[in-house]
Amino acid sequence: MAVDVDWSWLVILPVGVWAIATLYVPILGSFLSGLETWAVTLTIVLLAGVSLAAHILAHVYAARALGSETPPSVSLFLFGDAAQVWPVAATAWRETGVALAGPLANLLLGGLAYWIWNAQLNPLLNLSMLFSAAFNGWLVVINLTPAFPLDGGRLARAIVWEVARQPTLSARLGEWSGVLIAVGVTGWGILLIAQQTRFSWATGAVTIGFALLMLLGLRGRPAWAWDRPVPAAAPHRLGALATGLLLIGLLLPASSLVLTNVWHSPWNP
Repeated sequence: MAVDVDWSWLVILPVGVWAIATLYVPILGSFLSGLETWAVTLTIVLLAGVSLAAHILAHVYAARALGSETPPSVSLFLFGDAAQVWPVAATAWRETGVALAGPLANLLLGGLAYWIWNAQLNPLLNLSMLFSAAFNGWLVVINLTPAFPLDGGRLARAIVWEVARQPTLSARLGEWSGVLIAVGVTGWGILLIAQQTRFSWATGAVTIGFALLMLLGLRGRPAWAWDRPVPAAAPHRLGALATGLLLIGLLLPASSLVLTNVWHSPWNP
């Protein structure tokens, strides 16, 4: 399976390097020299690349272990790979296992990075590991969003398939869930900018940027056409309710990452 680097990295990589070198490291490591600052920055970039590679490899090995197909190629984004390009697994449980493999790999890497940071071995290593732990944690949480191109889209598909017994609906779910969330996130970003607080343009731009990144991820050729047998069992009467609760449960962790502005009242500046 080939891995293509999406062109969005032409913007994300230089902006990310700039933000790390001029904001993150100077704030938390003001005692570092210029050379040390760039050493930490490059280490962070390399660790982020390792985290993304581990995310994709975990999906691949889980698919092979569970007897599921892999796509001929995937594109690498800031959040990992576009989940909708993966063929549907043979069962909902296998679909869940392959989808969760990427976030679980990042959870392990984040825990390892946190453990190294907590040991306080070296100031340069501490700054690198703290960022790596946070980045891997972000990958875990954001990929729980029940929408494509994130892994949560596959989880949502598996939930609708298994709990609601509506596999064709689960396949169509991916066609609009990611777009709806991206549109909603864009609207929220516009609202943040309209508030005109101190950092409103920064929080709004980052929010809209992530929405655009989701839409870019959705460009990948979808493999959500249903080609599995329809379950013979009739939907349970509580299936719709249980499905809704599970999808909301997936959405809640990701919603905690939504940026907000700090509002200063004119009477309490």
